[in-house]
Amino acid sequence: MRIYMQTINTDTSAGRFCQLLLHPDLLGGWTVMRETGRQGAKGRTKEEHHADLDEATEALFRWRDKLIKEGFRVVFVQGDEKPIS
Repeated sequence: MRIYMQTINTDTSAGRFCQLLLHPDLLGGWTVMRETGRQGAKGRTKEEHHADLDEATEALFRWRDKLIKEGFRVVFVQGDEKPIS
């Protein structure tokens, strides 16, 4: 699953983006990856590892909700709401 979010460009600041990715890892767990940065620039990546899909999905949606409160808006969502394990 992939959620792409961004803030609106203003005269005083460049827009920002955040991409949230949920994918399985090689050890049977799940990874939530966050890539954040300014529009047009290279982003920073952070990963969280989770033991099961439900835990990882909850973490992904917590990040989405936190970013919405910070002024981001969802631009698009790709993939199922709950991936097949």
